[in-house]
Amino acid sequence: MGKKSRLKKSKTPKRVPTRSIPSWLVPIGLIGLVIGTFLIRTLPQWNEVFVDGVVWFRGVDAWYHMRLADNMMANFPIPLRWDMFLLFPEGMNVGYFPLLSWLITTPGQIFNYEVVGALLPPILGALTLIPVYFICKTLWKNWVGLIACMLVMILPTEFLHRSLLGFTDHHILETFFMANTILFLILLHREGKLRWIVLGGLSLGLYLSSWTGGLLMVAPIWIWFLITFLSKLRRGESVKELCRNLSLVFGIGLLLYLPNVFFIEGIIPFVAVMGIITASPLVLFWLSKSCSWKNIIGIVTGGLLVAIGISSMYFTKLIEIPRAIFISPGTTIQEAMASPPGVLMAQYGVSFLLFLGGLGLAVKRKENLLVIIWCLFMLILMLGQRRWSYYFTISNAIMAAYFIYLISSWMHRNVKTAVVITISAILLFTTLPSTIGMSKLPNYIIQDWYNTCIWLKENTPEVEGYYELERGEVDYGVLSWWDYGNWIARVGKRPPISNPMAHIPGVQWQVFLAKSEEEANTYLEGIEYIIVSEAEVTGKLHAIVRLSKLEEINWKPFIFILWEEAELTTWKKIHQEGEIKIYGRC
Repeated sequence: MGKKSRLKKSKTPKRVPTRSIPSWLVPIGLIGLVIGTFLIRTLPQWNEVFVDGVVWFRGVDAWYHMRLADNMMANFPIPLRWDMFLLFPEGMNVGYFPLLSWLITTPGQIFNYEVVGALLPPILGALTLIPVYFICKTLWKNWVGLIACMLVMILPTEFLHRSLLGFTDHHILETFFMANTILFLILLHREGKLRWIVLGGLSLGLYLSSWTGGLLMVAPIWIWFLITFLSKLRRGESVKELCRNLSLVFGIGLLLYLPNVFFIEGIIPFVAVMGIITASPLVLFWLSKSCSWKNIIGIVTGGLLVAIGISSMYFTKLIEIPRAIFISPGTTIQEAMASPPGVLMAQYGVSFLLFLGGLGLAVKRKENLLVIIWCLFMLILMLGQRRWSYYFTISNAIMAAYFIYLISSWMHRNVKTAVVITISAILLFTTLPSTIGMSKLPNYIIQDWYNTCIWLKENTPEVEGYYELERGEVDYGVLSWWDYGNWIARVGKRPPISNPMAHIPGVQWQVFLAKSEEEANTYLEGIEYIIVSEAEVTGKLHAIVRLSKLEEINWKPFIFILWEEAELTTWKKIHQEGEIKIYGRC
């Protein structure tokens, strides 16, 4: 971008003459942090994931991603679109783009694809440090980037959790491409070079193709563009290059996003929105030739209101998704709950206070507007739902490192280095115990559940179609609480009544809370097996009751009758593995 189109140079702290870090130490430090990030997420989890020659993936969603990888390995490179093993009895549209499956199964043509899937999260988590470093280096100093990378490495947040060995999900994929997109846009706005347009568009397109809610990341970018556009227009500066460059970035992203219409049903409205966003910089540039910046504000506001009205009439999902992304009131899902102060301090500690100081001073000093908007946007997301901590960790680290940079600029050069080292040491040693604890988290699946699913696969009638691409019919379903559906589908090779991919728990609570065996059977058509765990009877019963919306239960629910093995006429226990019991029809 030419000199005329550059924004006014950000106010930066006064440079104090000091000895800089030797140039050869910086790459060594960055490589060390990348390797350390990988090892923290891998070594403590090794025996939790690789168990007796079998890969036990973390959580529940990872098992379904590997179920998709199973199918793709048999039909490479064609992804599964409709899964009969997702939701009994009809099946359901697969709600994931195939990018993650391709990243697993492409090297899986040479290596063990299950090992590839397990290693992918810590690899991507470690590589995310590279764009974090260059964002800070570009805006401030290289040592600021190293401090930010250290924070990303050690903070015991959802970023650490979801980049652990075996947590094979799209979350770290999103974070990696998000950080790269921000980096390339910063470089594009500074230099205006074609390579940053291409790289920014590719990174944005891969982000959009990582998960179905990818338009989330486009929002802060478009807000930044609009504010920058109006600011330039108000000052009488040219907006031609800004509009052209952003439209090209969005356009390249759209081209990569567009093929996903063949994989996911119902994604066309989202692609259409991305098309409108892509065209918007060019439309605004055309309007700027004949309208003042004040008139354009009115036009944009009116256009947004009309778009929201049309969307609410024809595409209700477009309205529901922002609400579900920012806040989920009344949820029983822990990761969708808000982030209270206790959770914030447990995960971020002192670094969160440094983040707030850095963000406030970045606004005051008019630092890079894109970074400010992005960090503020991620803060709002994380406060609404703690799951977005895997995004916010990156923003938190960058702004906390920036605040340390400001603190150092206020110090005499003789103590500047000592102050930076002291603050970094405090952050490191106050965080490390929690970091170690999170890196050693036990796997969610336990031996009893794994053995139960293996028994189910080997001792019940086979259900065909696990590796098929076409829709078909399944002979019967297996009922358990929705938490365990992915294990039943992937390990047991049997279709569950529901799972976390299809959170439709109506049948479960109706069966489990039924007043009698006869009432429960009215909801059990096509169900041949029921799996009951001790956790469902104790720890998860409150969630079952809450989702049922019943005010109180003054009877012995059917789940207790099953667990206590009371008199049953149509069901009998056919297998028990520790705290897990399987019932089959008599």
